[in-house]
Amino acid sequence: MTPPSIDQWQVLYQQAIQLKKMAPWNWMEEIDLFGVQDPADGSLDFVSVMGMAGEHFAIAVYRGAQAVHDLLQLHENPSDDPRESGERIMEIPQLQLSFEDRDFLEDEDLQLIKELGLHFRGARAWPQFRAYRPGCFPWWIDRDDARILERALDQLLDVAPRFERNYELLHPDLGRTFLVRVAAGDSWRDRYLPLPPSERRDAGAPLDAFTLSRFEKLMPTARDLAVDFFRLWSPVADGDDCPYYPYILLLVDAVSGEIVGVDILTPKPSLAEMRRSVPLRFLELCEQTGGLPRQVKVRDPRLFAIVQVAIEVLPIALELLPKLPMLDRLRDHLIESAREGFDPSLMSVNFDAGLDPAEDEDSAFAEVPIPPFLFSLFGGGDEDFLEDDDGNTQLLTPLDELGIALHTIGANAVPAPLQIDYEAFLTAQTIDFDHPSSVLRDFNRLLDAIGADGIEMTKTNKTPRARFMTELNEQLTHPIALSLKRAQPKSYPNVNGLYLLLRAAGLGRIERDKYLRLDPSALENWFELNPSEQYFTLLESWLQRVDMGVIGEFTSPYHRPLQQWLSFYTSIPQEGLSMLGGARWEDHVHSLPDLPMLSLMEMFGLIAITQGQPGPNEGWCVERIERTPFGDALLARLFFYLSNEWEKPLQPDNPFFSHLVPVYRPFFPEWQACLLLPEVESTEALHVFTVSLARNVWRRIAAPDATSLDLLAHAILDAFEFDLDHLYAFYCENRFGTMQQINHPHLDRPPYTHRTCVGDLRLQAGDDMTFLFDFGDQWEFRVHLDRLDPPDRRRKKPQLLEKRGKAPEQYTDWGG
Repeated sequence: MTPPSIDQWQVLYQQAIQLKKMAPWNWMEEIDLFGVQDPADGSLDFVSVMGMAGEHFAIAVYRGAQAVHDLLQLHENPSDDPRESGERIMEIPQLQLSFEDRDFLEDEDLQLIKELGLHFRGARAWPQFRAYRPGCFPWWIDRDDARILERALDQLLDVAPRFERNYELLHPDLGRTFLVRVAAGDSWRDRYLPLPPSERRDAGAPLDAFTLSRFEKLMPTARDLAVDFFRLWSPVADGDDCPYYPYILLLVDAVSGEIVGVDILTPKPSLAEMRRSVPLRFLELCEQTGGLPRQVKVRDPRLFAIVQVAIEVLPIALELLPKLPMLDRLRDHLIESAREGFDPSLMSVNFDAGLDPAEDEDSAFAEVPIPPFLFSLFGGGDEDFLEDDDGNTQLLTPLDELGIALHTIGANAVPAPLQIDYEAFLTAQTIDFDHPSSVLRDFNRLLDAIGADGIEMTKTNKTPRARFMTELNEQLTHPIALSLKRAQPKSYPNVNGLYLLLRAAGLGRIERDKYLRLDPSALENWFELNPSEQYFTLLESWLQRVDMGVIGEFTSPYHRPLQQWLSFYTSIPQEGLSMLGGARWEDHVHSLPDLPMLSLMEMFGLIAITQGQPGPNEGWCVERIERTPFGDALLARLFFYLSNEWEKPLQPDNPFFSHLVPVYRPFFPEWQACLLLPEVESTEALHVFTVSLARNVWRRIAAPDATSLDLLAHAILDAFEFDLDHLYAFYCENRFGTMQQINHPHLDRPPYTHRTCVGDLRLQAGDDMTFLFDFGDQWEFRVHLDRLDPPDRRRKKPQLLEKRGKAPEQYTDWGG
């Protein structure tokens, strides 16, 4: 691949600037298409403008007439599933100029903009050029792509203003005929040309007589299959080539819901070639699973055409149905599994629906009723803070939120399996390095592995490096067996779970040299605790503060550990949950926890996991999950306490590690102390910040520790000569690795900038904050703490010490 020349880039970015100012999406829709003919070979490309809805501003250049057929078919026959529509649009070959937020750009994009001497500001204002090749991740354009884009954008600059004045320019009353711009010497002229006919590309490759004879010998079975074929939205990198999206061919028993066959296909050498291979791959899966099915059910017309090629001369009935709910559930699970960072076959599960064939399919797959307390807890309607009569606010912990929910709906909401005599069991429970499970032994192995020197983190500072993960995994009580060709940090849910515990307990911190180091004072206190005290310190750290965002995963209030424990644990049948058949697994798909959470449940002794041996290029293989008596008792006690003894959220003496004291200490008298985290040294200091908008545009500001974040915001805006006319917020990482947001007083969520002082943040030299100003234009200032100077009593407010670079115009989005 030959990258564009610097001259080509210069032209493309200047065209982008002109188009952003023109804003043709104000009057052009995505299907207001026109063609551009290549003067060299006569081939056609078609230009489409996106952004009329105001969400995504982009110019697409669709490669060839077939791409237009596919686009029009997508608009004329839209899918009810937005994911399927997204999958289909990504399979249409195209080049794109899009306008993104700065954070969406890669370092290479930003470096190129810098080399060109250009400057962009604001939301959805940064040009990005990408090639969309069918089945592949959007990738860098090459020199030929740049030539095609340059020609198409030049013609759009001519056509768009004329179309604004004359709607019939792109919509003549001539059937499926399009305006095409055709070169005529040194100029271009309009022609109206019919769209060439569509080429049928969905059918697979017909099987030759010899291959068919191989499958004609297979024994027929009485099995009915539901078949799906879909893309995973987790790209796979293969060397320096463009990353691609794997595709899944999925065969499911249409009666039981059991997965009987899975094949992973790659769009190489092309998506079309991959589709042509599907008929053979389908029959090979049937061969591996015992014979030919009696009937095959599909819901996608394109897949219907592909499978038809494979079975048209075989004794198999093929049926196209409008929907197959079991496939939706399994597809969701496999896609979510892939997002966890491993192949979809990582967990070798079969989904046994346990259906009566006479049951109606829709009712058979209805959602499992959720206990009322889960509705109340997960409803999201209540605020997660309380405000007293004086206007002071107190953030609620997850335990307090559950307590409020249970008091609202009553103690009778506790599910029957947890209405047990927990007292005798908990009183007799021993806690040591082996009981009730392995969490203490494994956690201390993590501490030993980190050691006094610390460990290097990944480039994003989200997880330890893969080598560390691999070595520690082998030392743990329940090491995870992998057969992946190349394991990634996310391939080890057990080690990630322990790392999350470490951060949530406040025992480790990522320092400015990108190393994770242990806090010596906190570590000393940790080793003074007995096993019971250590166990409940970690349990509270998990339930109250573990956040998947620390390792770069998606997070929301519904992803909190307490919610995941409750929803998954209470859905496990008394006899256990089998992943190899026999259980209504699909009933549990939507309550599955994140895999690090699942591993932590085992380490804490709440569940027992039976592991299997992974197949080729597979990761963690879980065969069975069972509740434990200790898990039942621990959760039953928590519900009883919150339903009967809890009154209102109170700030305990130790705000970090004593919320569980009234819940469990009565049954564990050896639990006397809680972990004490050392306070950061007094912040009665002068904080010297460097506030930057770009590498060479920054201001150095000194602020006393008593400065409110409101005053600091004013000082920053004054230093950059911005008007104080929009809302703002500060974002900074706390000692537990999670991001805290301090909001403008007019926003509806505490804490607030006018009630939070710089000294309250306990920042250390080298720490960063983000100051986000104007939630529309998204001005993002990096606030870096250079040093802490001795306090200067003469300074009562922030002061500008130094400045570098010209501040950008606040209300000018574009320039070049």
